[in-house]
Amino acid sequence: MREVLRDTMPDLISVNPVTDVYPVTDVALWLRFLVGTAGILWLPGFLAAGRHLHRRPLPTRIVVSLGLGFILLPLWAQGSSLFGVGVRPLQYLPPVLILSALFGTTSISQRLGEALDSRSAAPPALGACLLGSSLIVFACIALGFADFVVPPSTHDAANHAFMTLRISQAGTILASEVFGAPYGHPDLPYAMGLHSTASMIAQTTGLASYVAVWLLALTFITLLPISLSILWDEWHLPAATIALAALFVAANPYVPARMLWWGLFGTAAGFFLVPICALLLERFWSEASVELGIAAGMAVGSLMLIHGSEVPTAGLAALTTILLHRRPPRLMPKGWIAFVVTGVLCGGYFLAGVAPAYLSGGIENGQEFIETLSMTADQSLGAIGAEPGLRIVGALALLFGLTQRKTRVIAIFALGLLGVVTALGLWRDPFSELLTTPFYRQPERTRYLFIFFAPALMGAALFWIWERIRAKRWPLAPRAIVATLVLGALIAPELPGIVRGFETKIEFSPFSSDDFAQALQIAETVEPDEWIVNQFFDGSSWVMHLSGRRFLVPTGWRTTPPGALPNQQTLQRLLRGMSFDLLDSHYRFLYVSDLRTGRPRGFTRQRVDADPRFDPVLVGKDSTLYRIRRRTPR
Repeated sequence: MREVLRDTMPDLISVNPVTDVYPVTDVALWLRFLVGTAGILWLPGFLAAGRHLHRRPLPTRIVVSLGLGFILLPLWAQGSSLFGVGVRPLQYLPPVLILSALFGTTSISQRLGEALDSRSAAPPALGACLLGSSLIVFACIALGFADFVVPPSTHDAANHAFMTLRISQAGTILASEVFGAPYGHPDLPYAMGLHSTASMIAQTTGLASYVAVWLLALTFITLLPISLSILWDEWHLPAATIALAALFVAANPYVPARMLWWGLFGTAAGFFLVPICALLLERFWSEASVELGIAAGMAVGSLMLIHGSEVPTAGLAALTTILLHRRPPRLMPKGWIAFVVTGVLCGGYFLAGVAPAYLSGGIENGQEFIETLSMTADQSLGAIGAEPGLRIVGALALLFGLTQRKTRVIAIFALGLLGVVTALGLWRDPFSELLTTPFYRQPERTRYLFIFFAPALMGAALFWIWERIRAKRWPLAPRAIVATLVLGALIAPELPGIVRGFETKIEFSPFSSDDFAQALQIAETVEPDEWIVNQFFDGSSWVMHLSGRRFLVPTGWRTTPPGALPNQQTLQRLLRGMSFDLLDSHYRFLYVSDLRTGRPRGFTRQRVDADPRFDPVLVGKDSTLYRIRRRTPR
């Protein structure tokens, strides 16, 4: 069954949302999304500076332009929201395209393009290898998520989708509007750079908000091998090493694969931008100027708005590059002042609102993440590969990296990261907790950073072996055949596991094709001024996106409406027997699904069917919409 939804939410948003039962495998949705993304992100970045890149492979030039556009949009959304302009395509695209085109003709743009370009021309084959690596990632995604109606999970992914929808509705990223009436605000603030970007794409293409933010995260994951190649090129790794490293990223079961298990869309976006941000930071360090200071400050500030945890990651990547280059800083006070002032202004909301809230108690101790020694060893090896072959190559490559001058710094940082993760997992000492605070003091999130170092070391080790074999003058054909077989033996066994890893996470996506069809019926059955009581951890938060109706619990967060109790506290009181008559009179329906994440809790259809206060209205395979019999008049 394939259904297309159009024009079901005119009372909520100003665009006609388009979606499909299985969005990830819908070619038409992808074409809409890619065209919109090209216009919203790639074109401004290309006009501003991407047009001046000549030495990088074509896929990398596209990614750099895309990244520059991604840096610009959250900054514009932040400024336009403060001044009441509105986060709308008609307010954004005309001025940004005109200004980007004019700026692109200046000498400043040319110098910025030169700073972003590679120091030496890449061989044509590298672009093909990078593109092939990304296609492997996308094939795993398409196969693994083929049967998913909505993304996992009901917490992170649902929150991202909600913020994207609310920005499209309100036309602003101001928290007072996004989290204002009628839904209320969560306990912690949130920077919405990713969601303003997804909202702009949704408004431009007509895609449903949850589809736009999901496909955007999948795109960043798909392009991660190409994006990381920017960093490895700055580390002076040979093209063959970079190509091998990109393949190891495509076959890595931890990153990017594991991030998609639980809706880490922000992390995916942050990792995509880290190499570009690190490149600008290193260029500014060694060639400090006012222009580079502003560019680097904008990149850091925008990254704060997109996913602030990756600012330290970008700094770590930049520090690795600086140590490899062995270049002293250029002491130019005006440039450093420009960098600091620009970074503070652009990331002001994160620095003033988000960071203090998390540091003052929003990031918990993470005691539930304490690991045993065997668990830590297995998880750390798992960040390299699931199969024994890749694990052995990764461990040997780490030791090999220490013996080579060109890779010693990379290996030292990888070992340092391993030491911090081990200490955090086993002892949670104050030092490791301090270092991993941006990563929620969780070993798993900290291990994600291996992706910047391990594949590069593995590629360098295998390329070193290739060069030693070539030195013995073996015939090219036998060498190529053996190399292809070895590489295939290392990578091919990982790919089915990655696909299965995606497939098994359908339990975190408790929303079926039958629920999709029922959600469309809800749009026709429930009036716009009639609200629906629902519960957390079932698929009801996705019904909101498809039906356009208001729900008590629209996200995984606990939200607190103005002058009312937190919604999840209200739900708990209802579960303990509070009369539905005490609710706002607009709540006329109850939605209950048997599909949910975790153990059964809360309302069940069996319980509600036996309760005379409810009449079934729409009965589906997995869920039912009930009308609440209320004593009080509407």
